[in-house]
Amino acid sequence: MSIRLSYYLGKNKIDLKRFCMKMNIKSFDELSLYCINKKIKCDMTHEDYECSFPKEKKVKNEEKIIEKPKVKARRRGRKPKAKTAGNSDSKDNS
Repeated sequence: MSIRLSYYLGKNKIDLKRFCMKMNIKSFDELSLYCINKKIKCDMTHEDYECSFPKEKKVKNEEKIIEKPKVKARRRGRKPKAKTAGNSDSKDNS
């Protein structure tokens, strides 16, 4: 008895892209071989696999802007309590 790949991914709460990265799968053929070895019914198509890994378009002659790291402001601590000399609750005894 074999389970479907989509059920397996849903049960593990993981998508196809992360699954392939975790199992070090680089192509659809490797995915199908993995499923055969683990007795999993591969219900993903080649188009589903390609949609999970969109190809990045290269942009020529575009300058990269390097941002300076932001300096974090130091937090202020609490102000120390003012020290009073003697008993501050003293009353006039006149």
